[in-house]
Amino acid sequence: MHATITAAPALAAVFDPLLPNPLAATWVALLGTIAGFACNGLVLMLIALCPPFEVLLLLGALSGVSNILFVVPNVTIIQEASPPDLRARVFGARIALLNLSWLPMIVASGTLADVVGAPTLAAAAGAVTVIAAAALTPLVRDS
Repeated sequence: MHATITAAPALAAVFDPLLPNPLAATWVALLGTIAGFACNGLVLMLIALCPPFEVLLLLGALSGVSNILFVVPNVTIIQEASPPDLRARVFGARIALLNLSWLPMIVASGTLADVVGAPTLAAAAGAVTVIAAAALTPLVRDS
């Protein structure tokens, strides 16, 4: 369930700065965003292996670190690209859209986990996350 709930905002966090990318100097931050996104996907796939509790705690901590790796550069990009007088509105809209993007996954993840199993769902979400990060890397490199 954690994997699917994390995947939706993670996708939004990666696509958000790519679309309005007016600053060529942000490619390092964009690569940092994508690297953190890919790390999160890898952690989700490892969580799907259902490791012992102690290892699961470590993976949970790594998931938090990987979230920071893609959220901080993402917020920096948006802050640099937003005019100061609109920055509060931009961040408010971003948070509202991210929260709305979670809703379908929260509603669907329990049912999906019942159908395919939580480990399978976590592995699939992690794989989709890694594939999305890999697919986005050339876009950033070429910007």
